[in-house]
Amino acid sequence: MNNNNKKSKKNCYRLTALFLCFYLTTACSNVKQTVENYVYDIPLVNFNNCYEAGQYGFQTITAVVGVETVRFYLKVKPEATATLIHFHGNADSACYALGQTQAGFDPTDRLNLVYVEYPGYSGDSTKPNEVLLLNNAEAIYQKIATDFSLPIIITGHSVGANIGTWVAKNTPVDGLVLISSFPDMQVLANILFPGVTVDLNFHLYSASSWAPFVLAPVLVIAPQNDQIVPVLASNWLWAEFNSTNAEFLVIPQADHNSVMLSPELYSEVNLFIDSIL
Repeated sequence: MNNNNKKSKKNCYRLTALFLCFYLTTACSNVKQTVENYVYDIPLVNFNNCYEAGQYGFQTITAVVGVETVRFYLKVKPEATATLIHFHGNADSACYALGQTQAGFDPTDRLNLVYVEYPGYSGDSTKPNEVLLLNNAEAIYQKIATDFSLPIIITGHSVGANIGTWVAKNTPVDGLVLISSFPDMQVLANILFPGVTVDLNFHLYSASSWAPFVLAPVLVIAPQNDQIVPVLASNWLWAEFNSTNAEFLVIPQADHNSVMLSPELYSEVNLFIDSIL
């Protein structure tokens, strides 16, 4: 092979390597971005312009608790015997969650209802991250516990379930309901994207490491057809709780989103609340 051919072949190898490097870098970046969107897939909603809040008689509240600015919708019931705090999923909002779930969570008007909105969601320009959301959630618990001397039940869906687990680890909640929860974001990424290594250390939401420290009764609910948080992931997390106070159940025929409209879900949640109150 003459020198020109050798040079041409070497340049071809370099171009191929450069193309592969670009392709793999782009692919990995896209996968990372895709996985990150499972954590923060933020809908375009304005917190202060929630039609459902007005429709169902909720107050729209922004308050300062220590260094945290907290936002939530609140409905106070005259005969309430407890308060329910709900943490929504990643592609949801407190406004949407309120409209979907308020009647199911409290069909007999026995609970004050709190729907938490996260920093970075619903018109807030803050870039969301794990530490920010966890600290903010705990601040909301402290405000509600101070304002109402009643038992507190925490419910959470998807990422909100893991946030709720953090709050239950650090505060004396009276009950914890987790819907489509998972051990941590890295485990979930490994299940959803097998064979792909994605560094998620900056937003793990490691409920499996917090679960052993939760003292309250726990109900872990998994939709049978959940393709975003498979039953396996929820069952994995359930096994990390104290087996004497944690129950696991599967809602048949439901998926990640439709479970929040399931009458069976609310029947089970209300039976659980009955057992606490």
